[in-house]
Amino acid sequence: MVATRQLPIGMMVLVLSVAPAMAHADSVSSAPEDQSQPKRRPAPSSATDEAQTGDIVVTASTLDLLGAARTSSQGSITRQEIERRPVYRTGQLLETVPGLTVTAHSGEGKANQYLLRGFNLDHGTDFATFVDGMPVNQRTHAHGQGYTDLNFLLPELVGGIDFTKGTYFATAGDFSAVGSAHLGIVDTLRPTVSLGAGTVGDRRLFAGGSIRVGGGMLLGAGEIFHLDGPWDHPDDFRRYNGVLRWSTGSATDGMSLTAMGSCGSILRPGQCQPLLDLTVSTSDTSSGSDGTGMHWWASRSRRTERAASFAFD
Repeated sequence: MVATRQLPIGMMVLVLSVAPAMAHADSVSSAPEDQSQPKRRPAPSSATDEAQTGDIVVTASTLDLLGAARTSSQGSITRQEIERRPVYRTGQLLETVPGLTVTAHSGEGKANQYLLRGFNLDHGTDFATFVDGMPVNQRTHAHGQGYTDLNFLLPELVGGIDFTKGTYFATAGDFSAVGSAHLGIVDTLRPTVSLGAGTVGDRRLFAGGSIRVGGGMLLGAGEIFHLDGPWDHPDDFRRYNGVLRWSTGSATDGMSLTAMGSCGSILRPGQCQPLLDLTVSTSDTSSGSDGTGMHWWASRSRRTERAASFAFD
């Protein structure tokens, strides 16, 4: 028989607690010297790397107006910036001007509401607007002087916006007491056809493009637009726009001839039509009448506006 000897419990605990520390020391001392450097992860595959990182593209205006702009109250908006801005209303293109707010009231089909620098510009009063050098503000209008309706403009053709703010620019002329905007038209457009639809009866078809004709570029574009709006009685706004432009040369040494046509119609107040008929029956034995009728009428009519413009530059 082999004699066995029992160890005290305290000594067993000491042996168990020291053993892991000794094993850790042996593993550290046996590690090679080059393992003190951090391990290099294996290079991921190209497909995995592209999926994790991808390409980050940062775009910004490339126009450097330092030394060219007379004040900080003027600037330029590039076509690149305009193309990246969603536009529900054509007038919203002007919201690229810092501080300018464009909205609408009582439905579509007329000039937007403009607000800038704390001024309520109504429908364009005191904010001069030009399209390819052509003044848009109407000098006299039943809705207010300076009325600015941009529904004839096609957003796809806007090449840039030069703006001013304040009363410091006499060259802007009338209606520029608060600011002005000069919208340029492109000379070329790649063949484009687009369809759009929304949830409030808005439908839009656009087509356009340019070809070389007679030593210059001939650009043609048009749209068909319809909008009901979120109303119980739809606006039934219909708009038809067309543009034909021939240009030659460059921006600094060239010429262009532009023709624009616009036609729109919308339901607006002005003519009475029976929308609701309420009849209240009463008894009148003395007069022999068996009842009276009460009718409620609302005012709705269709207003049609047509416009044509020609510009030679």
